[in-house]
Amino acid sequence: MRQRVRAVLFNLDNTLAERAVAFQTWSIWFARERLKIVDTTAIEGFVAEMIVLDSGGRTAIEIVFRVLKERYPQLAESVEHLITDAAKR
Repeated sequence: MRQRVRAVLFNLDNTLAERAVAFQTWSIWFARERLKIVDTTAIEGFVAEMIVLDSGGRTAIEIVFRVLKERYPQLAESVEHLITDAAKR
């Protein structure tokens, strides 16, 4: 049985959830866990690089991960897999 959608919530101005904080937290996790970066300065550099690359969510996620795969060859997974994995976090 199908249920009707009763409401849709859009957070276009980041007032309901702070995207920048969530993205920064995810970027730190990604640097440590996926890229195995341990140096704090290197992690900070990666996060800064990600913030510029992401451009507040204006860069398509496919492009973000394609660039990451070029810069970090140790990312063996496909872009599609990386996107799916990121969506879970």
